[in-house]
Amino acid sequence: NCKWSDKYTQSRNRQTSVKFEINGEVKILTDIAKENNLYPQTIKDRLSKGMSIEEAISKPYKYTRK
Repeated sequence: NCKWSDKYTQSRNRQTSVKFEINGEVKILTDIAKENNLYPQTIKDRLSKGMSIEEAISKPYKYTRK
């Protein structure tokens, strides 16, 4: 059995997609970022600094110019 999917659906259904469970729902990082008006890289950076996923998405984005 085979199911045809568009490129958008196929790209989201990959082993390399980063998935998190929030409120009992499993979502990929790009969806979480879009829902919270953040960049995926911002969330990745916050997670690498030791924040939990809940902390990473609850903190507002602060733009700083270097």
